[in-house]
Amino acid sequence: MAIIEKYVTVAGGGLHDGTSEADAWTYDEALANAVAGDRVNVKLGTHSCTTSSATNGTVTDPIYVRGYVSTIGDLDALPLGTMVGATDIPLILGTGGNLGFRGTHINQSHLEYRGTTASTYVWYFGNSSRATSCRFTHASAS
Repeated sequence: MAIIEKYVTVAGGGLHDGTSEADAWTYDEALANAVAGDRVNVKLGTHSCTTSSATNGTVTDPIYVRGYVSTIGDLDALPLGTMVGATDIPLILGTGGNLGFRGTHINQSHLEYRGTTASTYVWYFGNSSRATSCRFTHASAS
């Protein structure tokens, strides 16, 4: 199966079917709609995450979730280093429960995930999932 490019912007837009920036999903819509073989391109900005998804990729068709600034793939070769979420890489703010994609065979890169409440789990990894050049932070001291 070929990779299918999908897009996420802060406000989503147009048809909200993820097929282009003009018709982008919101982050929560991506959680609800991404399927095996999708590459979910998350544009720079602060994205709200109010849910989580146990969506699964497969060994041959994982789900890719990656940040970008202005052109998909523009962050792929850069190390996270001193990048700041929502300034240099997309920031995903979670408000409760497990944060973001939590299924199996999910590969992520160049995103920051931040829990904003004591009950927000910053991340849950399913089997055969990985994060490359991602940052995970939590607002709670506990």
